[in-house]
Amino acid sequence: MDLITRLKNLRETDELEFKYQLRNLLKKSMTENLDAFRSVVNDFKREVIYDSFFFIDIINEALLYFFYKNEGNPRVIKTIMSLIHVIAPVGDKDTLELIGTILKRIPTHSADYPVLMNYFGEIEHKISFLEQKISKLKLYPQKPMLMEWYD
Repeated sequence: MDLITRLKNLRETDELEFKYQLRNLLKKSMTENLDAFRSVVNDFKREVIYDSFFFIDIINEALLYFFYKNEGNPRVIKTIMSLIHVIAPVGDKDTLELIGTILKRIPTHSADYPVLMNYFGEIEHKISFLEQKISKLKLYPQKPMLMEWYD
C-alpha cells in the first residue's frame, strides 16, 4: 500500500494524525521537485482548501522556493500558477507577498499577469476588510527590530 492510499485511509480514522502526516508529506515533496509537490496538493486539494490554516504556510514557502529556484522557466511558472489557483481563494498575508513577488518578476505582457493582479487585489481587499472590521487586528508584516529602533 503506497503512502497516498494510507493517508486517505487515515483520514477516515484519525483526522489530527492525518493532518500531521499530510503536512510532513508536503514538506518532503517540497524537497523532491515541483511535480511531486503539485501531485500531493492535487491529491488532497479538498483538505488543503478546507484546512488551509494548517497547510498554507508550507505551500507559500514551497511556491516561493520553486519560483526562485526556476525563475524564467515557463513550465515551472505554469505549474506554480496552477497551485496559486488552488491557494489564492484561501490565501493570507504571506500569499499576498508571494503573489506580489511573482508580479514584480514576470513581464506585464504575460498571460498570467492579469490573473495574478486579480488574486492580489482580492487578498488585499480581504485583509483590509478584516483589519477594518476588527480594530485591534493588524495583518501586515511586522517591521524588523532594526527598523523599529531606527524609527
